[in-house]
Amino acid sequence: MADFDEQREKNRLAAQMNDLLRILSAIHRGSPDDAVIRAADRLIDAFQENPQLKDELLHVRNNLVPIVDLLDELAPVSAIIPHLLNLIAEIVQEDADSLEWFVSVGGLASVVRFAGSPECSSEGRQQALQLLSQAVTTSQMTRQGVKPALLSFGLFF
Repeated sequence: MADFDEQREKNRLAAQMNDLLRILSAIHRGSPDDAVIRAADRLIDAFQENPQLKDELLHVRNNLVPIVDLLDELAPVSAIIPHLLNLIAEIVQEDADSLEWFVSVGGLASVVRFAGSPECSSEGRQQALQLLSQAVTTSQMTRQGVKPALLSFGLFF
C-alpha cells in the first residue's frame, strides 16, 4: 500500500511540475503583460501552497533564465515589474543558492535599476529594495556581487 501511495504522490508532483512549467513558459520576451502578470501570480501562489514545487522547479535553474531576460529588457514604468520582483522574492526567500545564482546571471542589475528609478512604481521600487536588502544580508558572495552595483547607482554608503 505504501508503494502505491508513494507512486501516486510522485505522479501528482510530476503533474504539478508540468503545470508550473507551462505557466512559466508564459514569462518571456514578447509575452503580453497580462499573461506575464497572471503567470507570475499563479507561480507565487503555487510556491506558497507547496514549497516543494519551488525546490523541484529550481532544480534546473535554467528554468528561470527567461525571468532574468525579461527583467533586463523592461522599462521602469512597466506594470510587470512588481509581479516579477515578487516572484523572484518568493523564489529566493530563504534560499541563498538561488539568490547567488540570480546575482551571478546578472539579475541584480535590473533590480538595482528599478530600485533607483523614480519612473518605477512605488511597489516596484519597494520590492526591488527588499530584494537588494536580502541580497546584501544573505551571504558574503552575494554581498560582494551587490556592492559594485549599489555603488554605481549611489545606493550604498
